[in-house]
Amino acid sequence: MLDHLEDLESDFRVYYRLTPEDILELDGPHFLSLARRVPAYGGVMAVRIEQEGEGSTPVERASGAEKTVPATPEGLAVGGVSDLFTFGAG
Repeated sequence: MLDHLEDLESDFRVYYRLTPEDILELDGPHFLSLARRVPAYGGVMAVRIEQEGEGSTPVERASGAEKTVPATPEGLAVGGVSDLFTFGAG
């Protein structure tokens, strides 16, 4: 998904009417909850998902349903979304 961050920002601007500054102010959980819904609106992210051929997110493909994973490197790896985050020393 990080390969499509500019596309995601574009959809956020169109569908949520967020400015680039608004997007930067979103906390992680809120950003992800909005990002998860964007493909349903038929924008550029919906096209990207269709181009990838699966039509669903990695978590949906893995289980067939929505699920919650712990916000740890291990939990995100198991949940299939580890490629969305980087972790550093705090």
